[in-house]
Amino acid sequence: MATTKELEARLDALQTQVDDLTKEVMEDKVDSLKGRLEELEVQMNLGGKDARDEVAPLLEQLRNRMLDLRALADQAATAAGDALSSASENVRTSAADVRSRLEDVTSRLRPGGS
Repeated sequence: MATTKELEARLDALQTQVDDLTKEVMEDKVDSLKGRLEELEVQMNLGGKDARDEVAPLLEQLRNRMLDLRALADQAATAAGDALSSASENVRTSAADVRSRLEDVTSRLRPGGS
């Protein structure tokens, strides 16, 4: 059976993994969108004025969506970290309760215990 410290260490490791994976996935998506944006800008610059006029608003929308995606990635990482922190705190509290109850039972079972 794992000790409280082992469980806490596992939770901390899991929290770090969740944060890292969330950040990595979101950064990959942002990088992919950034590459596509750069490709569209090159195509726009190669096209005529009419093409630029049509594509410019789309590029602006894409830029804004990239910024939104980055903000959502930050929020998701924070939310995942908060959820794992909460779970970790619940495990710590439960472990402390179990430890306290075991100590109570142990003291009652000892000769002269209450």
